[in-house]
Amino acid sequence: MVGLEFTGASSGTAERQWTELLSDGGVAGALRRGSRELECRVMLLAANAEALSWGKAWLASTLRGSHCQTGCSGDQLCVYAACPEPRMVPDPDAPDPSPEDCSGAGGLMPEPGWTPVSGGDRVQRTLFDVSLIEGPTLEQERQVTGGWTAEMTFTLKAGSPHFYRIPELVYSAQDGPPPYRDVLDNYDIMASAMCPAPVDCMDSSPYCGPGSSPWGDEPFPGSDPNNPGVLLDPCFPTAPFRAQRGVLPVPRGLTPGWLEKVPIITVHSGSQELRRVTVRFYTNPQGLPPGPELDPCQACTEVTIPWIPARTIITLDGRTRDVLVNCDDAGQTTTSATLYGPRGDEFSWPVFECATPLFVEVLALQASISPDMWYTLEFAARQDVI
Repeated sequence: MVGLEFTGASSGTAERQWTELLSDGGVAGALRRGSRELECRVMLLAANAEALSWGKAWLASTLRGSHCQTGCSGDQLCVYAACPEPRMVPDPDAPDPSPEDCSGAGGLMPEPGWTPVSGGDRVQRTLFDVSLIEGPTLEQERQVTGGWTAEMTFTLKAGSPHFYRIPELVYSAQDGPPPYRDVLDNYDIMASAMCPAPVDCMDSSPYCGPGSSPWGDEPFPGSDPNNPGVLLDPCFPTAPFRAQRGVLPVPRGLTPGWLEKVPIITVHSGSQELRRVTVRFYTNPQGLPPGPELDPCQACTEVTIPWIPARTIITLDGRTRDVLVNCDDAGQTTTSATLYGPRGDEFSWPVFECATPLFVEVLALQASISPDMWYTLEFAARQDVI
């Protein structure tokens, strides 16, 4: 099979709804990326008519997707953004280019150690939740000298419109202990609930204060701080505990600065159940070394997994926003386990929109950490077009 045409990959899917005001102008809604359609045109080459028939059947079967997928999530589609080739880097042994040579090409050389595999990894992009929506359709079939050809078309649709690069590893168990780690006695995950909110100096109008409130001197329903009406999930543990903590630095330039990146977190509980796992993300614009001075009130976001059974691997994949679990090496599947955000609130999948360095804080109940427990942290850059 030879590819002839592949359209839809170089067009963005961003869209934004606007609401017109009764007066002049309008208000922009949130920017969202719609699903992505890819129109493909290929040519099948075969030695004879029987082989061509087999090839058309194979293509139709392949496009139906994996028979092992879970639910209606679709498949992965790997494409190459360009033909792999070595980058040109300065040649330390080359003479300085002449003033007339504006390109400086005389001082460049192919990057050393380049291989087609490493070059291919650099330009590989992955789409998730991809399914066939039309075809394959036979456009043209003909007999040629020495064989047969058939031109086929089909259309794919990706529920996740982003093209993801191969993830960059930040930390794994093979790297040894985290650059910074300590033990926190009596750690209170709910302490951050006391973080002061930004002050609104416009909330003390003399026309709506004590004695002049439209509803009298009683507080407006719901505004009494002694009755916040906040209910926590009973499955979210709040008691203070002795926490083992590790802090990982995410350097600037791990992924291209103009691309968004998402985390991929994998945790293996080890030979005993693991409890009270929390992962927090902080910005580190000055590129400081990791240390203990981290304020949960300044965290970008966090995720808590209250409990992981023994001999279980759980993966939080920011690319697909799925939680995958492999229980006792019985195979990977999606799980409905609840993830919690700050203070037991709803968890929101993070997207980091620039190349600012980060700190990643990982905590767990120290008594539940077995010697064979491990975790990895990766970041995958994503782009809207290729």
